[in-house]
Amino acid sequence: MGQNSFKSVFEKEELLGRGSFATVWKCRRICDDAVFAVKVIKKKHLNSVAESKIKREIDVMKKLKHEHCVSLYNVFTSRAKVQFILELCTGGHLLERLGNTPFYSERDAARIMQQLALACQYMHSKGVVHRDLKPENIIYKDTSEGANIKVTDFGLSTYVEGAWEQNLRTPCGTPAYVAPEVLQRQGYGCECDLWSMGVILYVLVSGFPPFYGSDLTKLCKRIIRASFDFSPEPFQRISDEAKEVITLCLQRNAGQRVTPGQLLKKPWINGAAGNDQLVGVSDRLRKMVLIEKFKRGVHLTVALQAISSKHESFEEN
Repeated sequence: MGQNSFKSVFEKEELLGRGSFATVWKCRRICDDAVFAVKVIKKKHLNSVAESKIKREIDVMKKLKHEHCVSLYNVFTSRAKVQFILELCTGGHLLERLGNTPFYSERDAARIMQQLALACQYMHSKGVVHRDLKPENIIYKDTSEGANIKVTDFGLSTYVEGAWEQNLRTPCGTPAYVAPEVLQRQGYGCECDLWSMGVILYVLVSGFPPFYGSDLTKLCKRIIRASFDFSPEPFQRISDEAKEVITLCLQRNAGQRVTPGQLLKKPWINGAAGNDQLVGVSDRLRKMVLIEKFKRGVHLTVALQAISSKHESFEEN
């Protein structure tokens, strides 16, 4: 990948986004005017650990070619930069789009879950564990009404032989979406992605997170216990079938958690979900977007450091 220089092949256009260490631009291929996104990372911001993570991200994305995963087309490296040529997705982030949708129902949430299950089934078949599934890492391909979702940001993803074996120990992810076994650091596998899907669905149908706490320690203890319920008011109007899918994903014991293949057989996932308006949920999702922007960048490694500094234990009393 990346035998020529970026400037000899592509023309950079407008800025699409900016993060702590990277910028994302729209770019156009000079030979045929095809459009892509380019993620630009300046090497001066990187230490050896960060560089190894970028190499792993490239290796992971090279393995993935699926309609619900953002594609990597090329990588250009120089002494100053690493530039990822990515599939251009223009439909916006998941919660931002749903928060501005005039009509939103369980059927819409079920379609999102179906596509997430297909993405996970494919990733896991390739030995890839995403490890940071959350609404901010789910985007729409374009602005059309029936646009597909795409899983993006494979910066914390990893590739393992036998992805369903519990041989991963690195604590990573975003606190509110991370699985109990990741917090316990006793070995985990692909099932952690299904837990994250359960958290996402809970959010999608209610506009509330299933796990909460006044600080990170309390949040993580609730996750360890899988302590959630359907008491928020919106769940009075949510179907038992939707609640069943959430419960199957949010099993504390990873071995009892539903698989992507099993999810894809559920009638609720396959078009049987109701099409009544989820009253008030879009408004709450829009508010969640604003809150998440303030929390962005708080990853699990940071959370665990903060908690361990208080000498707290995650084990149940």
